Amino acid sequence: MVAIFNTFLEFIKRINRLLGPVVIALLLMGCSLRDRITVVSMQDDYAPFHRVAVLTFQHVPADAVSSKGPKIANEKTDALPDRTDPDAARIIQEIFVLNVQGQPGYYLVDEAELGRIYRKIAPDGLSEEDRAGFFRTLGKEMGVDGLITGNVYRFRDRKGRSYSAQSPASVAFEIGLVRTSDGAVVWRGIFDKTQKSLLENLLDISSFYRQRGRWVTARELAEEGIEDIIQRIPVFR
Repeated sequence: MVAIFNTFLEFIKRINRLLGPVVIALLLMGCSLRDRITVVSMQDDYAPFHRVAVLTFQHVPADAVSSKGPKIANEKTDALPDRTDPDAARIIQEIFVLNVQGQPGYYLVDEAELGRIYRKIAPDGLSEEDRAGFFRTLGKEMGVDGLITGNVYRFRDRKGRSYSAQSPASVAFEIGLVRTSDGAVVWRGIFDKTQKSLLENLLDISSFYRQRGRWVTARELAEEGIEDIIQRIPVFR
């Protein structure tokens, strides 16, 4: 089995060399637009942010997303039940923080300090009507011009082994960027992906190489999405 798989990988590499860089670039562009990140600019009148803070990410069940929220594929079926990890939001946030550590545009505050600031600003909780004012005050308290928010909608791990999975990993999450001067959400990046084999999706060949031709875990799939989103967030580096 391993020999057959290695032969298939060598065949793909030969195709890659024959197609040439121009065709490969087109394939990667199609993959990027079709199967990775959806970027939504909520406003056109914003400049790149100089200093942003990362807030606590939240788990939001996909069936609880409002009509104003992102369009998330419904992957909850009898064959693929919703097995979202209860720690999904923490895992996605951890991956995000690890990827931006050391970058000059990001201000990382620990959870205890963030909780203290939350309690100081909104001791009785936060209503939907108070969100804009809360974000403005939070920005002043932290000395930042932007806030990173995160909503995790699906985090389902693969079932089976890396080379013989019965069902694939599936992840959906959204990273938002809030402008603290007025509390407006000005940018969103949405990652919604269920891994497919190369034969199912030939345009995803770059992801196939990145994942070394195997069925990845939900965390590995999320890492792929986070890396791509961070490259697009309008924050000075």
